[in-house]
Amino acid sequence: MNYNKNETKNISKLFKLISEKKFFLMLIFLNLVFQHYITYYVSANIDINAEKEEGKDANKYNTIIIGAYILATIFVLLLIFVPMSMMFKFLIFSLFSALYGIIFLSLSHNFDSNIIHAAGVGSVIIFVFMIFFGVAMSGIRLSNKVAFGLFYSLMLLIIVSVVQHFIYNYLVITKLILIALASLFVLYIVNTTNNILQRNYEGDFITASFDYYIDMSNIFNALKVDDA
Repeated sequence: MNYNKNETKNISKLFKLISEKKFFLMLIFLNLVFQHYITYYVSANIDINAEKEEGKDANKYNTIIIGAYILATIFVLLLIFVPMSMMFKFLIFSLFSALYGIIFLSLSHNFDSNIIHAAGVGSVIIFVFMIFFGVAMSGIRLSNKVAFGLFYSLMLLIIVSVVQHFIYNYLVITKLILIALASLFVLYIVNTTNNILQRNYEGDFITASFDYYIDMSNIFNALKVDDA
């Protein structure tokens, strides 16, 4: 009986929390959809691989890709560490999304369109499912230790993947690392959702949506490579 009362109380708190943040959550997902649309539009309408395929100017192609990576890294650092107005942060995020469209083109050049489509659908399904899971866990406040644990786990997986690529380069190990990476980014979504519901972002929906954007993009890339 007490268990049922506690469950009812927790569900009531959850709906109250969502109700209090419904406008903030709406802004997060509207911006997330908009930023992914920018990435899709750039990747669908800019053909940077044509010159490389035709052998016209490989140096120009490499310059564009390297420049996109450098600028994207700078924009990420700006979004994370530099205080700025919401409008300027939105602009930086939009430029990053456009650059990611170029980076996506360079990464997806050797993949079949069916693999990309399957990875896209799979990442959306996982993303939506884990958001619901994260909402269900909103009654549990995840500590900073969880975030640090996820970060150190990610760093470890990256180091292992680099080492095995240059020393072992076994397909089975690569597959296992990609599965572990996808699983880790799934946990990142749960942690991000928990932070959004528990933490006071002071109206900064750009940062919250950027966290989701990175999580979803990483899951997509892990699934895409794993299916290849």
